[in-house]
This record gives sequence, C-alpha cells and structure tokens, in this order.
Amino acid sequence: MSSSVLILEDDRLTGQMLSDLLREAGYQVVGPAASVQRALVLVTEHGINAALLDIDLGAEGLCFGLATMLQAQHIPFAFLTAYSDRLTPIEFRESPRIEKPFSHEGVLTVVRHLVEEPMRSPRPRPQDSHI
Repeated sequence: MSSSVLILEDDRLTGQMLSDLLREAGYQVVGPAASVQRALVLVTEHGINAALLDIDLGAEGLCFGLATMLQAQHIPFAFLTAYSDRLTPIEFRESPRIEKPFSHEGVLTVVRHLVEEPMRSPRPRPQDSHI
C-alpha cells in the first residue's frame, strides 16, 4: 500500500505539479486543496500519512492551524514556502521546509523522509475506526 500525502497549495499550477510528481513517484495524493477548510474535509474523508502545506494561502490565510492539528495527530508535514523561517511561528521553526522555487528531487527527498518516520502510522478514515 502506498503512502498517502495531502497537498495544501493555493496556486493551481503548483498544486498540480506536486500532485503529478508524487503520483509518478508512487504516492497516493490527497488533494491538492487550495484552502484549509477543503484540506480538513479531505483529511476527514481519507487517511493520510503526511502532508505538504503551503504557508501563505493568499485570501484563505495561513496554514498554521492545520499544522497544529496534524502535529497533535502525529502526522508529519513539511511547509512549502518562499518566506523566511523567521516569519514562521516558533513552534514550527524546526519543521521541515521546502523552499520555493523547489526542485523535484528536493520535494521527493522531503516526502520520503516524512513517510519513512518509523513512529508514524497512517491515520484511519472515520469509517475505518471501530468505536
């Protein structure tokens, strides 16, 4: 079973490029989502192993609320950004970052690292949970 990666990216072309790149590398892609709200729906509907999060979503705001939720659920993520890490909240400054513009190999290296974390496990979809 391939690892499932959420893509949160407000730029349609960048989101599609990331989606194509990850699919070609054998990952299951969830998204891309252009807003935190859409990403939350997708995370609820699908189990994910990792996420790539664009920090600045334009009119949709910033992704840090979603990052906090993923962190609490032990789902690894990396930020996609062109901004300095000094603009990132302190609690996320040690999180993996993919600097824009990014290389395909750079993205794949970070995603491999995220999904190979031994302490991480896939998040079950709600219908898979037995309560």
